[in-house]
Amino acid sequence: MATVICIKPLQLQEVNTLQKKTPLSDYGKYSSIALQMAAIITILTFGGKYLDKYFVFKFPIFTLLGVFLGIFTSMYYIIKKL
Repeated sequence: MATVICIKPLQLQEVNTLQKKTPLSDYGKYSSIALQMAAIITILTFGGKYLDKYFVFKFPIFTLLGVFLGIFTSMYYIIKKL
């Protein structure tokens, strides 16, 4: 004797409940963006400090360039990510 299996198609409401995001997933998304932003700014700032020490400048031009480049790069990353 053959067994017949009926599969009920998902209703629209059931599909929407499967796609709902939890607040925890939003928390993870935004905290990872903040950590990546801090990492970008920190790496470029310390890179600028290193270049200032290497080229022996009195005015910290590479440090300032690293900070501003880090801020603009991280803002670009945020806009691109969201």
